[in-house]
Amino acid sequence: MATQDFTWIASICRQEGLDVKKVRKSAEYLLKNYYKAKRTREFQEPTVTKPHDICQQKQKIRREYLLIMTGASRKDFNNFIWNALSASWIDEKIKMILDEISGYEEVGPLYKTIIEETYLKKNKLTREELYAACGLGRTAYFDRRKEAVTLFGILTWKYAQRREIEDVDQGIVEPTAKLGYNDE
Repeated sequence: MATQDFTWIASICRQEGLDVKKVRKSAEYLLKNYYKAKRTREFQEPTVTKPHDICQQKQKIRREYLLIMTGASRKDFNNFIWNALSASWIDEKIKMILDEISGYEEVGPLYKTIIEETYLKKNKLTREELYAACGLGRTAYFDRRKEAVTLFGILTWKYAQRREIEDVDQGIVEPTAKLGYNDE
């Protein structure tokens, strides 16, 4: 049975026209691969370093993400995630989403802890330590993790969509009908 919090998060996904399961699965895949990509980045020189090029890279990755999530692109999601996680600026975006999550009064700090401890830290806690750190039993932890990951996914979507609209409105990027914009 879905918790009240999950019902609320799922309603946000539906309001955005997105499939709840796809939002959760895509966010979970990104989070599961985060640390491996971060370790790889530590041993490589960034390929994109100039501010203008970084801005263009962000725009490209953002647009690809929006197209994939809406089903307008069949691009390989695994390759897309690896490319996104390989970007030098991805840590700041993930931190920004986590900070937004922590702002949700009752559940936010717990969701942030779950995501950080489960996916983002080098030295992961044992399951028992993780349950204790969250103050949850096993079943409640998995319910809350599902909620946290789905909220992370929908907030990522909302941020990407907001930035895309801002850039289209300012004439920085061309509109695309695939995202509901007129090409004219």
